[in-house]
Order: sequence, then structure tokens, then C-alpha cells
Amino acid sequence: MKVMIWNIDCKKKSDKSKLWDYLDQELHPDILLVQECKEYPSSYQGIGEHIGGTRLWGSMVLSKKYALEPIYIPKHLGWVVGAKLEIENYSLAIFSVHAKLIDIGRYVVPHLTQIFTDIMMAANDYQYLIIGGDLNASRRYDDVYSNPAQYKHRNFFNWLETDLHLVSATGKEERQTMRGNSTHLYQNDHIYVSKNMRELLTNAQVLANDVISQVSDHNPVVAEFNLNDALNK
Repeated sequence: MKVMIWNIDCKKKSDKSKLWDYLDQELHPDILLVQECKEYPSSYQGIGEHIGGTRLWGSMVLSKKYALEPIYIPKHLGWVVGAKLEIENYSLAIFSVHAKLIDIGRYVVPHLTQIFTDIMMAANDYQYLIIGGDLNASRRYDDVYSNPAQYKHRNFFNWLETDLHLVSATGKEERQTMRGNSTHLYQNDHIYVSKNMRELLTNAQVLANDVISQVSDHNPVVAEFNLNDALNK
């Protein structure tokens, strides 16, 4: 199962058909977690909605392969959306996340902590868990800005691992995913999984090429899992 996350940049004035063609012809994700999504092709089943107001875009869970059942997080509609998948006798909860920056104050970390707390409550009954998206957070942020300890990004990521027992699919050595106008090599886009899902992980990487640069200011992250290992246990 190939899971891909991508902030597809609603503001970039590019032909999004090129993005969808690239996904369908080159990448073939089984599950696609997108942020800043205005619309998507009818060939995908999708769960999610626009944030509303001036934000006519939102987070989505999309798939051509799997049937999806919605898991809504009421406090974060449009920003966070989940889907339930049943694979054989195993239940998987998967969430697409975009951490809000504007209107929440100066620091994103307290907001992220609330998002993940709410997700963990909603996903409590599922055996496997995947959370991915644009967290607007990077360990490298702390190398650039001096914030109080409770707002440091590294502390948040450590909390994910030590308190929530989640594991980064790409590891602690971050790769650049956010380009934009920044000169800093931030990885804002992350995939975190439950420990039993980590055992099924076969590959994870950040993708970068000319096509990606043309259609979004973010680089996508891909993680692949061998579900046969779960079914054979």
C-alpha cells in the first residue's frame, strides 16, 4: 500500500491537471492525503471539505483502490479529516492534517498538540494508524528561531514519539519539503504511524523534481507498507 501526502498549493496559479496526471501516470498512490485541495478528479473517492470563508480549499483523503468511511474531527473541520479502511479483518484509521497558522496566535505547537490529541481520541478503536500532512512544523525551526521551551518544535515531535508512541516514517533526519520563499530547509510535511504500522513500512522518501516544482511549493512524501505482513500474523 502506497500512501502519499502532498500540500498541492491552492495559491499557485498552475494547471492542476498536470499535477493529477503526474500522480496517475507516474506515482500511483493507493491513498492520497492532500492539503489545500480545491477539487479532485472524479476517478477518486474522497473524504473532506473546504474550510470555508476565504479558504475555498481543505484537507482530503483520496483513494482509487480502497473504500473510505469518514472519521470527522469536529473541532478542525476542513483542516483535519480522517478515513476508516477495512482490509481483511484489520481496521486502519488514516488522517490528512493541515495545521492552521493564521488566527491561532504566534505559535503553532499548542495547536498541533490539540490536533493530535483529538486525533488519538478519534482513532482509539482502530488497530493501525497513519497521520500525515502539512504540520507547519519542523525540528529545524528551532535552529532558526528562539522560542520558549513549551513552543519549541523539537519538543512537540519528541512528545509524538514518547507520549503518543508514534513513529516518523521518514525518520528524525529531516528532508526539505517546504520551498516557497524560505531559504531554510524545513520539512513541514510528515507521515507519522503507530508502531505496528511502522513494522510494515518498507520505504519512505521525499520526492523532488521539475514537475513537482512547477505545480506546488511543497514536496510530497511517500510511504509504502507491506500489508501482507499484517495479514499473515
